[in-house]
Amino acid sequence: MTTPLQDRLLAHLTRLRLVRVRELLDSLLEDAARRELSYADFLDAVLAAEVQSKQDKRIRMGRSVARFPFQRTLEDFEFAFQPSRSGTRPSRPATRRSSSRRPDSSPSSRKPSAKIDSTRS
Repeated sequence: MTTPLQDRLLAHLTRLRLVRVRELLDSLLEDAARRELSYADFLDAVLAAEVQSKQDKRIRMGRSVARFPFQRTLEDFEFAFQPSRSGTRPSRPATRRSSSRRPDSSPSSRKPSAKIDSTRS
């Protein structure tokens, strides 16, 4: 049996589309009471559960849309099989920064082009 407060909480969670928190509400409340969490710690736990759920869903949906034939992880990858690698995992992640771009090629450092006046003959 639910109380009016629980009914309101569930209605708010439904309206805000906080699906995972709605599923976990009873266990989150019990855990907060047992551990005597502060309001901020409880809110942090609630939001962390929802953020993790949305992140997991985003990844699942992305994989579904991509229609990969199978799922691979870094743990599944055979680094020793690659002849160009020494057989170990990369020591640091690759960056998106392009090293081929010159420092003086930014738009602000370019010289303005001369305008041609087409009205003069």
